[in-house]
Amino acid sequence: RGLGSRYDVPGFVAKMESHRPRWIAFHGKEAARPVSEALGQGTSIRLGEQGWDVADSKVFVVPSMSASNRSPKNWDGRESRESWWFELARLVERDGS
Repeated sequence: RGLGSRYDVPGFVAKMESHRPRWIAFHGKEAARPVSEALGQGTSIRLGEQGWDVADSKVFVVPSMSASNRSPKNWDGRESRESWWFELARLVERDGS
């Protein structure tokens, strides 16, 4: 599948460059993957803070809350999906966003 046919990554990056948020959160690994790939960061996505930025904004991936993602095996070693959201909240608060 081609990124251009499904996702407007350049448009997304342009909006982030314009608005300059401190953090960008992707809801699920699948949401982050096309952006990571388009920015040359590959397709291996884990939950949590990423080692790459979008337009100087830090990137965090929270787990999808869909019913199909209920299994703890999808939570990258955490006991709950919610713990990732709490971690993001701590980071945002720490950075004053």
